[in-house]
Amino acid sequence: MSHATHYVVAASHIDRELLRLLVWVPLTLLDDGLMRATRHMWTTLIVERTDTEVLVMVELTIAWTWLIQQHLGLFSQHFEPKNPFAAKMSYTPSDKSARARAYAAISRTLAPHMQVIEFVVQRFDAVKHLPYGNFSVVNAILRILQVSFDNQDRITTNALARGPLFTLVHLGFKLLKLGFESNPILEAKLRDGLYRLAFRWFALPPCWSFSGSKPTLAREIQILIDTRHTIKGDTPVLRSAPALVGKWSATGSGSALAVRASYSSLTGSASSGNSSSTLPMTPLNGSKLHHYPNLRHLNPLSRHRRHANKTPGQAVTNESSTTTSASSLPDD
Repeated sequence: MSHATHYVVAASHIDRELLRLLVWVPLTLLDDGLMRATRHMWTTLIVERTDTEVLVMVELTIAWTWLIQQHLGLFSQHFEPKNPFAAKMSYTPSDKSARARAYAAISRTLAPHMQVIEFVVQRFDAVKHLPYGNFSVVNAILRILQVSFDNQDRITTNALARGPLFTLVHLGFKLLKLGFESNPILEAKLRDGLYRLAFRWFALPPCWSFSGSKPTLAREIQILIDTRHTIKGDTPVLRSAPALVGKWSATGSGSALAVRASYSSLTGSASSGNSSSTLPMTPLNGSKLHHYPNLRHLNPLSRHRRHANKTPGQAVTNESSTTTSASSLPDD
């Protein structure tokens, strides 16, 4: 790999076939040690030969789709968590050696994919500050995110996948900061996909996970904290795009109002995900149980339907009783 990289750098013309092999061979083997060395070689190649950056990113985009089709890395289905009630209960101490073997097997699958994601994040950080950024690199990253959104059901739900998953989510929200004034539809779809991907993770039941590496756990916690701060800085702006906005909204694929409604929920979920001792929206965590009032009386349409079948006197009586009961509810 090293000799091939130096050959591409020193050659007067780019050997496209050799460059293609430099991308595909490590991703086909998907080994953690090899991917670490490959990430360094890709960076060296792009720095020494800037005209190879687009070719590397395009091949990486194609290879990402291949990883999804082959169920490799983050899209593996071999480590899905099982129902704890499906296993026979035993009162023996936990087998630490079995736990270590399970963690090693999962790491061999997820760690190489994490290296690929970190390389993509590195390339984005390298071009985002340029006044005329490499739009081909940004388009390649958008393609990777879009393919991941379309195949989010194939992403493993194992607890140890939180690092790669939220690194992708964090990358997507950083990408939104570039601004898409000329294409509000693309911005809305990107934001919708990011929220759906993040909410899919928080929709899963909480579970314990055991990590054999404290630095890895600290890095995952930092990723969650950075993602939460990035989401808090995300301010969706409603823009007008004649004929396009109406057509896109009519399909039901998402809306800016839904994004604004999801904003506070996702920031709360991300902050609660930093602690393994608390669960989001758990009433027992407070000093008293929270009572959630029935707010149907605030809906004028439902009130109109109820009063349509009553006499005027009954409607006035029910209206006053509803107002009284609503005012007596405790504050949340």
